[in-house]
Amino acid sequence: MRLKLDERGLPVSAEDPPPVNIRSSASWVIGIVAFIYLIADIVLANNDLNIAVDVVLCVIAFMALCYYSVRAAVAVWTGSQAYVDYLIVAIALGWMSQSGQAGLRAIARLSGFDRTFTDSEIFGILKLMSIVAALMHILPRGAANGQVPKSNRTVIVGGLIFAIVAAVTVVTVHPDPKPLIEMMPMWSRDTFRTGSNLPPGAPPA
Repeated sequence: MRLKLDERGLPVSAEDPPPVNIRSSASWVIGIVAFIYLIADIVLANNDLNIAVDVVLCVIAFMALCYYSVRAAVAVWTGSQAYVDYLIVAIALGWMSQSGQAGLRAIARLSGFDRTFTDSEIFGILKLMSIVAALMHILPRGAANGQVPKSNRTVIVGGLIFAIVAAVTVVTVHPDPKPLIEMMPMWSRDTFRTGSNLPPGAPPA
């Protein structure tokens, strides 16, 4: 009798559940999330929809952070040199940043985008975590199945220089995005007319 092997070359028992590939997992997750989002978009005004999405993202991202935080802390504490630990630390930092930013965005919307709050440096600190996380994904040699990235310092330095130049240019020029915003298609604004485009104090459409 010929043994059936999995993709790693290991024997598969008849009692074992069939393996689930990333395409099928992503498909049903995307389907469920998209369905819930569509229903919420019909019912809620866009401002409330964005608040709800940010609250969900804050909680789910924190859940992912908790899942990786212990391994990430051990890697940092022991000074691990394994490329997979670089990625785990980067993942933990990335989800910490995502969770914090989502929570702050929800608070900003609930406050009516109070400038005192939205200009707070705490936003910048959380964004910097994402920058560090991105660099941690690139730094380790032999990551991504030993093929890419190859810790190409030229790419990292070039990317940082381009990002800094772009940031300085935008802050210096201060381009006005309003004409482009006015050209946005209706589906990207409020397709179901749930009230986000109405003047303050007006009842929902």
